[in-house]
Amino acid sequence: MKKNTAIDNTTKRIVDIWYNASLPVKSVNTIKTKITNYIKVVDNLLKSSKHNYFKKYSLAHYNKYNKLFDICKCQCSVFITCKCVNECRIPPAELEFLID
Repeated sequence: MKKNTAIDNTTKRIVDIWYNASLPVKSVNTIKTKITNYIKVVDNLLKSSKHNYFKKYSLAHYNKYNKLFDICKCQCSVFITCKCVNECRIPPAELEFLID
């Protein structure tokens, strides 16, 4: 399987999960970019033969890639005071999905 096909399939599966949860998501291109960047980071880490470099790099970027699939349009930290337009807001019934 080609890498682009795998990225397309992964993107579709992720978007489907979020749509099924009735959550507004960012554009498909944005999601593909996030996946592609993550793959590049992992490839670089696997190519590195220096354990200390791997440990330092992975710790430094853990928080950045911990939210890899946080693709919700609403990025408000307090949902009660969300100022997003209606189509970007998270439905109250779906807050639990997003927090998990």
